[in-house]
Amino acid sequence: MKSASSGRIGRRKSKSRRPSRRSALPVPQPPSAYVRIFERLLRSFRMHMFEHLGKGYGEAIIKAEKNISLLAPEFDPQALTDETAPLIVEVVEEIVRNASFLKRPKLRRAAITLIADLYNKQYQILEENSAIDRIEQVYYRLKN
Repeated sequence: MKSASSGRIGRRKSKSRRPSRRSALPVPQPPSAYVRIFERLLRSFRMHMFEHLGKGYGEAIIKAEKNISLLAPEFDPQALTDETAPLIVEVVEEIVRNASFLKRPKLRRAAITLIADLYNKQYQILEENSAIDRIEQVYYRLKN
């Protein structure tokens, strides 16, 4: 006769689990509310860019991010911090500035609207992080 244990096919004795190597890596912190408002600004502006520039909008973003990175080496669009998040408005301005002559008015209008909306709805958090001046400067440069 066969024993009860020999009749089990495909089952292994349970091994103790080793701690995964991933647990040793630091867990990235979620972005602050302040950083998220600038991420939303860029995401909204990207939708307008796609509408007006079509498939070429990705290249325009990359070029503007590179230009801003040259001016502010601490800027990393993939890892925004509370210090670098306000540079997103500079990226938006750079995109508008580099847009073709016929597309520029539409992008400028979209940027002005989004920045004004950010300013009006998030004034308190922008003021707490001393970003009001930068937002106003970009707004008025785009306006003129």
